[in-house]
Amino acid sequence: MPGLEILLDTPSICIAHDHCNQWLYVDWKGEQNESSIWVGRQQLVEWLRRTKCQKMLNDNSNLEGPWQEASQWLDEAFFQTLADAGLHYLAWVYSPNYLSRSVIDDALSCISKPMIVSFEDVASAYTWLRESVRHHQVNNLIK
Repeated sequence: MPGLEILLDTPSICIAHDHCNQWLYVDWKGEQNESSIWVGRQQLVEWLRRTKCQKMLNDNSNLEGPWQEASQWLDEAFFQTLADAGLHYLAWVYSPNYLSRSVIDDALSCISKPMIVSFEDVASAYTWLRESVRHHQVNNLIK
């Protein structure tokens, strides 16, 4: 994606700042384990605080293998930490592993902050984050 500043790039995660849209783009890559997820979580919070982004595109399309084990890391406390770091909107792109989707959906359904919407592909997530969120922000200003 043009206009991205790579902030962190490891074998398991790439975090980039999209300056044009003022959001973080997070690309989870390869197979994940407890350690890579833990480090990734810490880095997400750190970069949210540093960049002061309120939006994130969380791309799981490059994950390999099952991700069901990761659901234990998708708890309400983690998402509250993201919200406390300034995150308001999260576009979640599913992994290609269809078995993990119901686990992810269950985990995300319990989260009230930030606002999370799931997508099949990056393009749809990008459009929602760019367009729908803008309309949501405008409507909240009018109220």
